[in-house]
Amino acid sequence: MKDKEIFSISGLWDEWTNPQTGKKVLAFILITTVANDMMRKIHNGGSNPFRIPKIPTSEQERLWLDPAIVSKEAAPLYSRYISKKK
Repeated sequence: MKDKEIFSISGLWDEWTNPQTGKKVLAFILITTVANDMMRKIHNGGSNPFRIPKIPTSEQERLWLDPAIVSKEAAPLYSRYISKKK
């Protein structure tokens, strides 16, 4: 990640209308995955430990944003970011 100027984090958003109030609601969720070895040391607390935001590769990002992809084809995009040991 050090050599990247910018990177993406996977998430989903939706706009829906609350049936009780009639107000439009914008909702967003961050997709997480199992923490890799490097980040496991940091993301180790709370009610759902050892999770990190899903950081897609450039190819995964391209597929993620492709409206023609169906959910079964998108499943591999949820894999974790592998840490590179030096």
